[in-house]
Amino acid sequence: MPVKRENIILQCETAALGVLDLLNTAQKKAALEYILRYDEWLLALEFIIDWLDECDQKISSSQFSEFEKAYEMMSLANDERLQLLRSMVIEAS
Repeated sequence: MPVKRENIILQCETAALGVLDLLNTAQKKAALEYILRYDEWLLALEFIIDWLDECDQKISSSQFSEFEKAYEMMSLANDERLQLLRSMVIEAS
């Protein structure tokens, strides 16, 4: 059964909100606009991943999990950017 558009938007927003504190003000604004205003959910998540990578940011496994859910809802579980994001996960000590 296909995932509803509204559920994808909500999951992408949840993923983005989970890492907003790692982005600068312009990036935060752009990410949320892409998701909520322009319906460019995947593009927003791709930008976020690229921005995190450019700044050598690390994320928690729970933050990664929200992105993973969003990508799965879009049938993109094997996407290379998601794999890049997986490499940014730090394990709790």
